[in-house]
Amino acid sequence: MSLPTTPCGRCGRPVSWCVSTNGNRIPLDPEPNESGNMIVAYRDGKLVGLVPHKDEPRPEGVGYMPHFATCPILNRPRKGATKPKEPKPCKPPVEEPPTLFG
Repeated sequence: MSLPTTPCGRCGRPVSWCVSTNGNRIPLDPEPNESGNMIVAYRDGKLVGLVPHKDEPRPEGVGYMPHFATCPILNRPRKGATKPKEPKPCKPPVEEPPTLFG
């Protein structure tokens, strides 16, 4: 399926636009992608995108990747962003002092 494209306003890469079932416009990478979670199909002349629920069977249609996930500008580290904190090491179990009966 060949989708019309416009340049991304941030990175300049070509993007295609679909409308979600909620009516929101969503930018897509224009090439089909097997790992893309947005299934698109034309309905009433509009390109409609659907993100299937994990418990539902995959609907008919072609999968595309939302451009939000691949845009190099949106996915770069932000200024002033803090690094993720290192996980704290596990504390050793506290040994119980022996009791009179144990």
